[in-house]
Amino acid sequence: MFNFIYRSRFGICLFATGIFLLVSAHASLGQNGWTKKKGEMYSKLYVINGESDNYFNLEGVKTTTQEFTQVIGGLYLEYGISERLTLITNWPFIKHQYFNNTEKITGIGDLPLGIKYGLIKGTFPVSLGVTAEIPIAKSDNFARNLEQTNFIDQINLPTGDGEWNFRLTAAGSHSFNNAPFPVFISLFSTLNYRTEYAGINFSHQLNSGMGLGANIFNKKIWLELGISAQQSLGESEQVDFVRGEGTEFTSYSISSSYVINSN
Repeated sequence: MFNFIYRSRFGICLFATGIFLLVSAHASLGQNGWTKKKGEMYSKLYVINGESDNYFNLEGVKTTTQEFTQVIGGLYLEYGISERLTLITNWPFIKHQYFNNTEKITGIGDLPLGIKYGLIKGTFPVSLGVTAEIPIAKSDNFARNLEQTNFIDQINLPTGDGEWNFRLTAAGSHSFNNAPFPVFISLFSTLNYRTEYAGINFSHQLNSGMGLGANIFNKKIWLELGISAQQSLGESEQVDFVRGEGTEFTSYSISSSYVINSN
């Protein structure tokens, strides 16, 4: 369990508490240089809960709103189809979100399917991955305002952004085998090529960061630290905040994971 602050130029600023099963969230997109062996599988379940009443517009001006809450349940999976190719998905199969004065919206999230290729194996593995996010979620989902005195009758809280995303990720990692206990470091950079929804062309995104992990107890408990930064490329459009348009942020994370089963 950990706390983090997410700040953006446009969108909700979340102060969130996350409970993660098996592994931490910041490594959830295969952002490392390792690929799985043929037939090897790795999976995790995770739950994220966040809430905030801080809102940042495209100019970075913060205002106070009704408190927004979002709960996400997801599945992350890697499967090795060869010694160098690994299939990846990180699917938020359930999203539950609402303002404290609106109806509650529940639905599935968009489905990302990707493949990661091991360019370099060995001590300093390097990988290149491509992921397509398929817009299977409901892209418009209006929640009724429960306060009759408010002039806004409803607000759009979709569980998907309604557009295809294509992500290209380059990542490298290294394990320090001579350390007193297992330690690794990973670096990554991801270009998210966004398309359009309802005639609106979304701005592309660049996300880069690093993670540092250590096995601190009997090969079962891992502690991980992470930092990442996201930048929007091009002009941003004014759309519903949950579509993530124009978001720029720097995030820090600390998490722990417990290995339930390993093969």
